[in-house]
Amino acid sequence: MDWPHLAEDPVTSATDEATASLRAYWNNIRSKHATADVLSTTFDLNLLPADWAVVSITVTNDRNTMLVSRHQRGTEPIVFCIPLDRQGRREGEDETELFTFDAGIAELKTIMDGNIESIKSIKDCKTMDDRKVWWKNRLELDERLGQLLASIEFCWLGAFKTVLNPRRNINAEASAAFRSRLDHIFQTALSSAGSNTQRGASVRLNDTLLSCFATLSSKCKDEEIEDLVYFVLDLYQFHGIAVALAELDFDQLGVDVKGALADLEAAIGGPVDNASSSEHLLLALDKNVQGIPWESIPILRGRAVSRIPSLPFLFDQVALGRHLGGAASRRTYNPTKARYFLNPSGDLTATQGRFAERLTTLEAKGWSGVTARVPTEAEMVSALGESDLVMYFGHGGGEEYIRGHKVRALRRCAVTMLWGCSSGLLREHGDFDCTGTPWDYVLAGSPCLVANLWDVTDKDIDRITEHVMDGLGLAADAIGQPGAGERVSVVQAVSAARETPKLQYLTGAAPVVYGIPVYLS
Repeated sequence: MDWPHLAEDPVTSATDEATASLRAYWNNIRSKHATADVLSTTFDLNLLPADWAVVSITVTNDRNTMLVSRHQRGTEPIVFCIPLDRQGRREGEDETELFTFDAGIAELKTIMDGNIESIKSIKDCKTMDDRKVWWKNRLELDERLGQLLASIEFCWLGAFKTVLNPRRNINAEASAAFRSRLDHIFQTALSSAGSNTQRGASVRLNDTLLSCFATLSSKCKDEEIEDLVYFVLDLYQFHGIAVALAELDFDQLGVDVKGALADLEAAIGGPVDNASSSEHLLLALDKNVQGIPWESIPILRGRAVSRIPSLPFLFDQVALGRHLGGAASRRTYNPTKARYFLNPSGDLTATQGRFAERLTTLEAKGWSGVTARVPTEAEMVSALGESDLVMYFGHGGGEEYIRGHKVRALRRCAVTMLWGCSSGLLREHGDFDCTGTPWDYVLAGSPCLVANLWDVTDKDIDRITEHVMDGLGLAADAIGQPGAGERVSVVQAVSAARETPKLQYLTGAAPVVYGIPVYLS
């Protein structure tokens, strides 16, 4: 493979530290991948920052089972194999009533089709009554999307949603008490059912699994407790202990396990508070699930979540951060070295009116940009390749102004925000991997891309954009001031902005972040 290389620049000094660091990074990548099978490469989780966790979500070819794994520094990896129809099989429900994977994806497509039709129909709203009907339809779609995401978490993940929770620092005494309580509950239940539990046998949750399930709320739904109960019973059977399921009192087991969780919460100061966690979660999603706005399922809403194509991408970004001389968990970029493209098509007058004055004042801080005119491809290439931050306020992802192969050919790529419709959409190709604008920027080396998964209305998405800029300190009176832009990462700013639009899900769930957390300093 002809790996990217940096040509010697006779104008630039050979001691140029930035070029030398980038060359060293590419030499490392070339030596790693050109001489070894990528699939056999082992990744040292200790290289990841302590407050980063990677969760991969994959669906099997028959679309009946979900594989969810978690990788984090200092803990053993967790892998859950989750049957998506398990609740129905336990209760003997008719297959047509099950919330299957295909049913969930079909509902998401129906909502998105309705979203597109609704956006197109705004031009037909002539009277106040027309607008009321239009908003009623939009609010119904928004509610349906929120319900769908809640169903995805409850029906598909159940108790195994705890794999997405940040780990808690549970003292040894509380952890041992929780383990002992669970052991007693299950051994007592199995003994009552006539099973030989072989006291003293090594039937136990390992520490990583125990800390995972310890984040399950004692006030969770009965079906989620049932997931945990069946998981532990499967563990007993795996160790050769016969379990007479028909003889067990599952209702009492559920009550006892909830009691154990309540006692644990009392011992450690209450249930897990996801919203206050500083953990950054990176999702590696397969082609079947990448279209789902996982960032807005209830357990992840409000948390710092971004998407990565794979673990190798993540470790390459960490390596690049080291070569550039910064901390892996604190990649910082200069907010004064920025370019913008505002209303290049000329028809987004409301968006231009909302941001023109702010962007003009930012020019005094070093920003430059294009307003209400079509940029040349050379201008786009220059902005992405030479700036630290690029913001695009227009239709789509700017594909009509810069072709994908031009983006992919960049030697470096800025932190980018594409606020247009479906700018973050990946196109499906059956058995083949997805393609789309986000991967162009990832391949170009952009550490962080903000884009929308589907079509949005301009006023509502502008509210999110404005809130993100405020959160990052992107205002003329904030840039350059102590602490401005350092409080939150781009990922955290996007997450916090989800609550600002009128439509919490139809608009609020649309923006996602591809890449790693970066800061503007």
